[in-house]
Amino acid sequence: MAFEPRWYQQEAIDAIYQYFSASQGNPLVCVSTGGGKSVIIADFIHGVLQHWPDQRFLILSHVKEIIEQNHE
Repeated sequence: MAFEPRWYQQEAIDAIYQYFSASQGNPLVCVSTGGGKSVIIADFIHGVLQHWPDQRFLILSHVKEIIEQNHE
């Protein structure tokens, strides 16, 4: 991607990959307000699609504005 994730964002992304390499199911990543959850999601999805382009994703939010911001 065109940006460099912060260290804790990269740790979260790495943890997701580690989870899927060892387990099946749905991992949960907790990041505080302003921690860049959208950046983590985008970077993870970008990496997955580079290796497995047929994957599909569903991103849910309880706030419409977050979805709109992420779409932009």
